[in-house]
Amino acid sequence: MKSIIFIYLILIYFVYIISCSLIYMILQDLREKRFNKKVGKLTETFSEEIYNQLLTISHNKRVSFYAINSVRQKLKFKAYQRVFNNTIILLNEEPQNHALVADYMTLFDDYIKKLIKGRNEGSIKNVYTVFLLGQFKVDQDYINKYLMESLKTTSLHLRFNALNSIGQIGNVDCFIEALRYLTETQGYINEKVFIDILDHFGGNLEVLNIELLKCLDDLSIDIQCIIIEHWQNKKNNTVAEELFNKLQGSDVDKEIETSIIKYFNQINYPPAKEALIQRLDSPYWECRALVAKALSNYYSYDTIDKLLISIMDSNWYVRLNSAMTLLDFDLGNMLIYDVLHKKDKYSRDILFYAMFVKNKITYDEYMEKTNGRRRW
Repeated sequence: MKSIIFIYLILIYFVYIISCSLIYMILQDLREKRFNKKVGKLTETFSEEIYNQLLTISHNKRVSFYAINSVRQKLKFKAYQRVFNNTIILLNEEPQNHALVADYMTLFDDYIKKLIKGRNEGSIKNVYTVFLLGQFKVDQDYINKYLMESLKTTSLHLRFNALNSIGQIGNVDCFIEALRYLTETQGYINEKVFIDILDHFGGNLEVLNIELLKCLDDLSIDIQCIIIEHWQNKKNNTVAEELFNKLQGSDVDKEIETSIIKYFNQINYPPAKEALIQRLDSPYWECRALVAKALSNYYSYDTIDKLLISIMDSNWYVRLNSAMTLLDFDLGNMLIYDVLHKKDKYSRDILFYAMFVKNKITYDEYMEKTNGRRRW
């Protein structure tokens, strides 16, 4: 009898817990809907008020204390905060608004300080606050310090948002300090994300590049490669000489060497030609393949002679890139004669395959010239 009563009590307890949970979720849902409805109503009027103040600043006029204070008072309420933040985020989608937003947000120092006060590391609110600081673009010591502290976390989301916000604010010294910290701690940041942060740096890119060059050797191999790829994406030829000197170094890391070769594939720097040609003898096929491709920017008799050798390489990718580059030089029948003269079936096959890829011959012609042999 006692055991039956006990089972009933347990069942009643579970029903009570489940009922309370359901009631809580329903109330939370209703609360969220009510909040979103209020935000929707405020969006038109409050956003318009913010746009008008920004328009005033864009015309080099001063916004009245009364108008600014009106916004400050409204920011004491969460619905207004949501509208305010969303409006600033929307404005930042247009790069020409960045400076205007930064000027405007300096008027809301108290609001920013309140946002960052008492945030728990790794909490959703903390991650969102760090993201907002990047949107506000205010370059103040207390904000940069907060972001640097946020970088020192095990949370990947928080670390990404912290570095992204530091980049968007555009303080060069703070950004370099962040890179040094990530090097010391071997902090992981996704490569593509990191390159995107560099490509969209909010400060003076020219100054940033100078400082990156100064500290490049002090940074981790991964970060160095990312920086070189950033320069490659931006087609920055002002760093070509320094990268060439680095490539000439006796102890250059293989990954950095690869990144620099890719850079010279995009940036034509004639002094690098000899160094690239020499790397067609590299023991690493990845290096030989990249160099064979990069040499398409460096036409010369020496380049052609070396590629006519590398087209017989033991690696298929090296042979293909060599053939593609030789075709880029538009050597006509002379190229075909030189390759056929070698009587090497692999170089002959890859040349005809490259000609097919570049639409210089049809598929039937390719099959006919290779006697129906497939490229693999």
